[in-house]
Amino acid sequence: MRSLKQIEASRANGARSRGPITAQGKRNSSRNSTRHGFSAPDPSLDQNPPDAFIEFRASFMASLRPRNVAEAQLIHTMAVARWRKLQVIRPRPFPWIES
Repeated sequence: MRSLKQIEASRANGARSRGPITAQGKRNSSRNSTRHGFSAPDPSLDQNPPDAFIEFRASFMASLRPRNVAEAQLIHTMAVARWRKLQVIRPRPFPWIES
């Protein structure tokens, strides 16, 4: 059991805390709840997608044959989600090792 003195010390210490003050501290603090970033927007896939992703998405479109814009957008979202997952689990070559 904590003593009254310990409880008062904890309250005094907590009262002095005002959170991060520096810009770097605020940036660090803002990312405290980030887990993996899978749901973060990826402008590179929308603005300048790699050829492999274009083919990957085309295979989804060909097999599912969307009938309207809503279905096409859902298929695109599905392709992006699958692409991201494959990028995480697919082993990549190390850039500092020459092939």
